[in-house]
Amino acid sequence: MNYSPVILAFQFGAWWLGVHSPSMRHILLLRSVARLLNEGEGLVEAAYLWRRHPYMLWYGGAAFGALVAVASSVGWQEWPARIGFGAAAAAVAIYSTSDYRVLARTPDRLILLQASRIRQVARSIIKTYPANTPVTMEDGNMLATTWTFDAITYTVPKSSERSIRLIATI
Repeated sequence: MNYSPVILAFQFGAWWLGVHSPSMRHILLLRSVARLLNEGEGLVEAAYLWRRHPYMLWYGGAAFGALVAVASSVGWQEWPARIGFGAAAAAVAIYSTSDYRVLARTPDRLILLQASRIRQVARSIIKTYPANTPVTMEDGNMLATTWTFDAITYTVPKSSERSIRLIATI
């Protein structure tokens, strides 16, 4: 992997002081992004993020209603079971309407990559942007923060918040 010497020195210094020690999940994310970069291109940082489809709630509600109706039509008498199956269908529908992405910074550009749904790894490059493209924080809570990039709002888990802050400030 080709990392920028400045970033490596920063990360090693932060690790030495106990401020930030990268998790195995983050190391796997960085390795998966580095495999997709051009030969000799350095990787500065990468962050895992996602966004929900605008009609996510409608899809979840339709899946819930459809499975409750199917359970009723096949003779399932217990309402808790019907509601449980409907909730499971809604969860699958909501999960399947999410777009998982990785935002990576190299010294010369920002790269938006397709991410895996299960593991936090990059699968393919979607689009590249100039290095001065703004990445701005919108809101946050105890579990995640929301960031706007290319006029799209993404949710970033707390485990990637340091990475996205570094991407936004460089």
